[in-house]
Amino acid sequence: MELIKENDILILKMDAPGNNIMTGDFMDSLLSCLREAETYADDKSVKGFIITGSGRHFSCGADIPSLMERSASELEEYNSTGKLPKVHTEQKHALTMLSELPFPVISVVKGFCIGSGSEIAVNSHIRICEPTARVGQPESTFGILPALGGIAKTVEICGLSEAIEMTLTGELFTTDDAYEKQWCDLVCEKKRGFDTAVELINFISKNYDSYDRHNSALYIDEFNKIRKTGIKKIGIIGYGKMGKEIFSCLHDKIRDAEYTVICRHDSDVYTEQIHKKLSKAFKRGRISEISYKISSGNFRFSDSLSSLSDCDIIIETVSENLESKRKIFSELDSIVKNSCIFSSNTSSLLIPEVFSGVSAHSYMGIHFFYPIKLSGYVEFNNCGDRELAFSMCAVLGKEPVFFENDYCMYLNQFISYTVSCAMVVKDKFNISIGRMMEILSDVFPQHSLFGMVDSIGLDLLTSGNTANNVKRIRNVLDYAKKRYNQLLSEGCPGGTGEFIRFMNNYEMLSDCEVSEEYIKTLIVSAVLNEAVNASDDCETDLTSVLADTIGLCMPMSDFFRQKGYETVKKSLIEINEELSCDAFKPVSAGVFNKYFL
Repeated sequence: MELIKENDILILKMDAPGNNIMTGDFMDSLLSCLREAETYADDKSVKGFIITGSGRHFSCGADIPSLMERSASELEEYNSTGKLPKVHTEQKHALTMLSELPFPVISVVKGFCIGSGSEIAVNSHIRICEPTARVGQPESTFGILPALGGIAKTVEICGLSEAIEMTLTGELFTTDDAYEKQWCDLVCEKKRGFDTAVELINFISKNYDSYDRHNSALYIDEFNKIRKTGIKKIGIIGYGKMGKEIFSCLHDKIRDAEYTVICRHDSDVYTEQIHKKLSKAFKRGRISEISYKISSGNFRFSDSLSSLSDCDIIIETVSENLESKRKIFSELDSIVKNSCIFSSNTSSLLIPEVFSGVSAHSYMGIHFFYPIKLSGYVEFNNCGDRELAFSMCAVLGKEPVFFENDYCMYLNQFISYTVSCAMVVKDKFNISIGRMMEILSDVFPQHSLFGMVDSIGLDLLTSGNTANNVKRIRNVLDYAKKRYNQLLSEGCPGGTGEFIRFMNNYEMLSDCEVSEEYIKTLIVSAVLNEAVNASDDCETDLTSVLADTIGLCMPMSDFFRQKGYETVKKSLIEINEELSCDAFKPVSAGVFNKYFL
């Protein structure tokens, strides 16, 4: 093995026969490399030191037969001289020196990291483990204990009880176990350990004026906040309500990326607003100094699509106008690099139609729900890069949901369907909007169904068509749209925040003559029926996702068990008499039982 310096990082790749079995020759070579590393202690140009195994394993530890022989001879020497053998003190000094170097020392662990190999790792400042790692100190199983600082360092890192388990049982622990015991500081993907170590060293070097090995937990915590998603440059087109929410969500979570936001005007105002928000968050302790520093300098506003030329992904958030979206992406097709992924935050347009003018780029639909920070899901349609989708959602703390074909942005359709069902029932029993909101407040506590209508506005709700929606529910959606148009013609303003105010003054209705529980049962039955219909069509259990999307107060299965199939079926038949359509035709008991029992 040899120590090399590359891009101001010291690298030691252990490369010995038998999966880095630590024979006498191996230890001599290791000591030589560690002594050389010590000569860099005062070299300010060195940013860090990485130790790893060049093969499948970090190290399988000492050569047992020679170790047993050496232990016997060393014991004899100690008994005769009263001093530890020179070779032992040299090895212990080398590993102690390793732990005292003034720059980050990182062991990248894959495969076996056991015995003396584990002692190298615990004397490092930081341990990064790949999923294949198996770590442990099995010396006790053949009658000796770790002698190169393994016990003391394991106690320091993991605590006394965990150290006792690791050193006295001889058990090998998985990466997850090692992370839980705090032996492992950072878990990375397979074959990503070395690159992650380089990224961490560069992060520390770039963002901190000095390095303190006792603060490794702080560095890792900050590094985790900007863990790589594979997306280095993100473009966002549009800075209206959704554009602002999408930028804010991504910018808060994916801090290692650079952002370019396209807006027509007020870029200086928006920039100042973001800086004020970040400054306030920093002063109140919500973000660290490092996060503040990174987030303050990684975004810009522009009015030119050409400024998106080097983006890895572009998210379009303009209004639901097919021609406008087509024009944007057709122009971008010849501007940006070929590896860039196009995405549209459409909630109603078919993805292939949006990107019909695109020939050189991959594309997908990506739909965030408003308000974005409250939703646990991101919806993808015709997604050609699921790895990117999973990576992005993991950082955002959300779950991706994938749809194809007629189920274009289905979660949004499901919200509209649920609200439309409430409108059907409201009209059937001549109940006022205000009263319906009271009745349904405990069923949909997260957000009021008609409150969503109010926040969107009738102009937007009536602007699209239902031709691209799932055929089964179109009649229900069209019913509500017809009612919204009727209300517009009768004077209801189309903007946001106007619907409920108008309806409270407009409707002169008597109190509901049926029980509140009955009203709830009718609407929830329609919701359950559609949920299992969609799940069967998509061959995926969507019931939990759909319950979260509409803010249902409990799992759908709980509702079903409370009411039973016959009650649900009877409710659907009654609604179907009011508005005959496929959506209200009861699914068989077997299908309900498949998802709810």
